[in-house]
Amino acid sequence: MASTESIWLQTPEVKLFTQEWEPDPPIKGVICLVHGYAEHVGRYEHVADYFARRGFFVLAYDLRGHGRSGGTRAHVDSFEQYYDDIDLVLSQARQRHPRLPLFLYGHSLGGSQVLNFAIVRKPQIQGVIAASPLIRLTQVPKAKAALAKLLSRITPTLTIPYSVDLDGLSRNPSVKEKYINDPLVLRVVTVRFAVALMIAGNWLLDHADELTLPTLVTQGSSDRVVDASATREFSAKAPKSLLTYKEWDGGYHELHNDIIKEEVLNFIFTWIEARLA
Repeated sequence: MASTESIWLQTPEVKLFTQEWEPDPPIKGVICLVHGYAEHVGRYEHVADYFARRGFFVLAYDLRGHGRSGGTRAHVDSFEQYYDDIDLVLSQARQRHPRLPLFLYGHSLGGSQVLNFAIVRKPQIQGVIAASPLIRLTQVPKAKAALAKLLSRITPTLTIPYSVDLDGLSRNPSVKEKYINDPLVLRVVTVRFAVALMIAGNWLLDHADELTLPTLVTQGSSDRVVDASATREFSAKAPKSLLTYKEWDGGYHELHNDIIKEEVLNFIFTWIEARLA
């Protein structure tokens, strides 16, 4: 049984809330987990426990402006701040288990972050897992995107209401109910965050061929939160020798919470085990 511990990490601007899952020895490797927009690490306890029960030390954290971490809610000046935070968390993981293989796993916004981070920072890790990466949102009107760009230059921390498609999270109805009643879930974004997200997504598609790490990308074909065609586009442009793309027919956005979650987690675990071999 894995033991858990909560730790605060200090960045130059904010404190990040982190949680560790320490498995019984022998420990095979380390997984750093990056959650999606509006949520927090607490929604991944079952994911962390799954990997901890299979011998992996898991370190997850609340993004700046999310959950129990500090910062303006749902705000970031640029993705570079996210990359600095990932660097800090990876350093913490290496300090805890310096000689073990290290993997970076992100979902949705976290999936976009880890893919961009892998190309921009080229970390010394064994692999990257990007689940339902938020490279491009579905159905964002051009006029709305242009207005966000204008406002981000005038009042970057201006918040606007935004919530994900709750019926598109999972085919398990209890997931929606828990999400609605979760006091740590956000329902706003800042205009600067929205622009930073668009910039990062476009950059990622333009630089997919610069990927240098073994990478697994997973996607549900019925995802209504992120644009699955952008995930497919990135995967088609990335080096074939490094990228594994797995799409689940009918899968919704949160594959780790969908009715096929065991199959999904087993697939990710098998991919990680193959990288260890």
